[in-house]
Amino acid sequence: MLDAWPILEYYRGHEPSATAVTRLITQDSGPQPIMSVINLAEICNAVTKYKGLSDSLFVVWLSEVATIDRPSSDLGILAGRIKTSYHMSLGDSFAVATAIQHDAVLWTGDAELLFEGCPWLTHDLRDDDLRSKHAKEIAEGRKKVSIRPAAMKSTFLTNPLQGPPNPNP
Repeated sequence: MLDAWPILEYYRGHEPSATAVTRLITQDSGPQPIMSVINLAEICNAVTKYKGLSDSLFVVWLSEVATIDRPSSDLGILAGRIKTSYHMSLGDSFAVATAIQHDAVLWTGDAELLFEGCPWLTHDLRDDDLRSKHAKEIAEGRKKVSIRPAAMKSTFLTNPLQGPPNPNP
């Protein structure tokens, strides 16, 4: 499962993501990587801002080398609950929800998705320098990675209609 982060790093030629994504999308065996249509929209937005509409073919190509997941209402509910419980962007919450739905490892470099003890499977694509920079920013309070403690113990990640526990029973 691909978050927007590694694809944008691939687009910009930044390592180690560029090599990792190249290997993933050019593999001869195994299923195509999965990406949420919400994350595809994030990529389209970023590419258009970076290069203008002239690079819109990159997004078309991406939709051919990855399976684009179109969310159901249950997935939308799960993404909304993840967003609320883990204080992340809507795009990140859809990446997490889609990875959970497909029982897939989430490939990302977003510190917000790679915190210690997160209940979803991740593959960290950051290089050592960026990993250290993120750790320092978090320690200094310049980068927020916040969760609600009740969310860590909740089963709502596997049952989107259940929801997180009520903090005020």
